[in-house]
Amino acid sequence: QKYNDERTACFEKSQFYYSQGDHEAAKNWSNKGKSYGQKMDDANERAAKAIFADLNAPGKHPARTYDFHGLFVKEALLKLEEIVQLAKKNRWTDITIIVGRGNHSLNGIAKLPSAVEDFAHSHGDVIASYHLDQPTKGCIHLELSNNRSSMCIIQ
Repeated sequence: QKYNDERTACFEKSQFYYSQGDHEAAKNWSNKGKSYGQKMDDANERAAKAIFADLNAPGKHPARTYDFHGLFVKEALLKLEEIVQLAKKNRWTDITIIVGRGNHSLNGIAKLPSAVEDFAHSHGDVIASYHLDQPTKGCIHLELSNNRSSMCIIQ
């Protein structure tokens, strides 16, 4: 939050100086804002890795089960890509990914299930099919094309 606030303040100053005709000061504040934006992105990436590692520590879940709670859609999809590649490489038959029910999402609407569906559609070369609410409600069962692996995403 700190980096976001700093970034916003810098961009506001940049806009002010630009409106006053001081383009050099505006550019300097803009660059400073971009720097804080990069720091924010780096901090978010470190946090996502730490959250994922903590939630998926050995022994917390059955084999090939991954918990995505606390990840933003972008972060979750990057992880999903890694897991699909790992599944292909190791010729796994199934994977379970826990994404939550959306209880902490805006208006209680989970974003990950539809994002995973979009992922499946856009990765048709790797994902042969998917099945909603399989094997249980809130799951998306993905079958991989090359080795008939599957994924289940539990909410």
